[in-house]
Amino acid sequence: MKPEVFQDILNESNFLNAELIQDNKFHFYHEGGVYRVRMPKQKELSEVNKAKNSFYVELLKTPNALSKDNLKKLLKESQGIDIEVMELELKELEESLYKVYLDLAGKKDANEEGIQKCKDKVSEINDKRFKLIEKISSYLTPSIEVQIENHYMEQLASICTDKLENSEKEEWKKVWNSFEEFMNDESTLRLYAVSLLAKLMMGVNA
Repeated sequence: MKPEVFQDILNESNFLNAELIQDNKFHFYHEGGVYRVRMPKQKELSEVNKAKNSFYVELLKTPNALSKDNLKKLLKESQGIDIEVMELELKELEESLYKVYLDLAGKKDANEEGIQKCKDKVSEINDKRFKLIEKISSYLTPSIEVQIENHYMEQLASICTDKLENSEKEEWKKVWNSFEEFMNDESTLRLYAVSLLAKLMMGVNA
């Protein structure tokens, strides 16, 4: 990737934390730096899958471990919390967001007011989405499936995230040297890397 492309990311960073997919890598701007998450190599996938299977066995040994479906049922019956309704609401928000993106893409550069309204709407919808995602996640985190998937994606993200050290020479450096270092990182970069890696893997494997 050429330096001017990095600059394009930086120039757009005030809007949606600009992201760019190139060569099976997700480049993104985060808190003053340019980062990328890449697709894991086959050997890395194999090693993380082994760790995932071991973690799954340990969870099965845990007393009162619940599947996602059983947890949803328990939440609805015992506390009146309907996760399926929340998931439907989340889907509707994502569809609304897509429509705003289409509207934004059709705006001419001279229509500054229209563009700003779209940006404001995107921010508003995303704020609702993130709050709802966080709410659903907080309820479902105890389930076996969510714990396994979170553990799997966190391990991959800890391996596959780099930071740009020198844009002229295109030098990248691994962000975390170990999974323990990754888990001890309290910055939002860790969560953002996991989210984008999941997005990248879904896009590439679709």
